[in-house]
Amino acid sequence: MRIWNLTPHEVRYENKEVLRTFLSDCIARAVQVDTDQRLILGLATVERTYDGVEGLPTEIADGDILIVSTILAEAMVSSKDNRWNNVTILVPDTGPSCKRNSDGVVASVSQFILKWYCLSTASYLSSV
Repeated sequence: MRIWNLTPHEVRYENKEVLRTFLSDCIARAVQVDTDQRLILGLATVERTYDGVEGLPTEIADGDILIVSTILAEAMVSSKDNRWNNVTILVPDTGPSCKRNSDGVVASVSQFILKWYCLSTASYLSSV
């Protein structure tokens, strides 16, 4: 089992007991599809949907944990692709619980948002 960081950023996890840094393994993206909509007071609008995922490493295995962006997580979970049934999908929680530097940039997160939980990951973790 491996933890993959599929975001373009280093993710620092920090709570009272644990400090871990996950370097970016690669940049995976949701494939976006824009459909033109109406003009609103002269402003162009689109409807955006997501259709698939690109840039994933082929080495991802059953039971692995994937750290991804919110948009990628939504695209993965809403897809009909069965590859996601056997991995756990986490999104760094950059809400009020995270630490930010003086420029407002996220310095570390103290928790992850669980988007999909794989049972093989659960059985591995309960045996550790």
